[in-house]
Amino acid sequence: MQKNATDLNLTANGVIIHDNLDLTGTSANGVVDILSTNALAKAAAANVTLDASVGANPIGEVYIGDYSATNGQRYSSSSTLSNSTFAFAVSDTMTLKFGSQTVTITSTGTAITSTETLVNNLMSAWNTKYADAVTTVWTIASAPASIPSAGSIKITATSKDKGNANHGVDAKVSFSTESATQSRFDFRNGLTKATADDKTVGPDIVITLTAKTAGPTLSEIGLPGDNASLAVLGVSLTATNSLQELSSTLRAIAGTATATSANLYPTESRGLVTYPEDTVSGATCATCAAATDVLKFNTTNWTWSS
Repeated sequence: MQKNATDLNLTANGVIIHDNLDLTGTSANGVVDILSTNALAKAAAANVTLDASVGANPIGEVYIGDYSATNGQRYSSSSTLSNSTFAFAVSDTMTLKFGSQTVTITSTGTAITSTETLVNNLMSAWNTKYADAVTTVWTIASAPASIPSAGSIKITATSKDKGNANHGVDAKVSFSTESATQSRFDFRNGLTKATADDKTVGPDIVITLTAKTAGPTLSEIGLPGDNASLAVLGVSLTATNSLQELSSTLRAIAGTATATSANLYPTESRGLVTYPEDTVSGATCATCAAATDVLKFNTTNWTWSS
């Protein structure tokens, strides 16, 4: 959700929690507004738990280009350059990292003498390693940039999960050189030269509602994916900005749609959304994860984007 979203209306279990709320300031300020004392009291009256957090729709950005003592992270103003032009020399290595996923390339045979070729090699390595869409949590793309210097290229990684699980994780390139005197290239991770912001950033807000009654039948917020409802055992959420309900196909008790290295279910928000399941006995269900009868609570989530 944009930090200045307006006309936010939230009703859960027949109780109006927010009525035409207008958000102002930063995303963090928006979270404070959503979690006002009055709103939390109304959520409690609806027998639901209301939460909100920043970091939805995360992206990471890294820039690769020629030398820049001002905007790059490799060189300082006192650095001595042996090469007069861009060079990624033989045996130099570069690693591209978003979250826990990485690729590394090495220059072999002859030096790479253009930013475009270097970035193309990185992108190709990434797309080869993560050729199957369900094995990577990122969509990556490149575009021309003027950072760290003219003729640079920006690589952007966009999280497939629109929640905030991939907010604040590593977004960076790193390198090693066989000979510093034979190489000349620069980079920048994130908004500044500082290493503290070599992270992904989610600009939007996640709102979470959790039913206090376990199981699907009496869930105060219905089921994930239900149509909007102002009635008891339902939820309605509207705003001037676009809304997207987060999802998960995981059924933890039934033991279905479990993530593996071959399928990460990257578009789902499994850390946020729990689908409610009926009481299940491990004795009567060989594929179930539960050894004893248990009910799962239902968590329904939304995220806004511009």
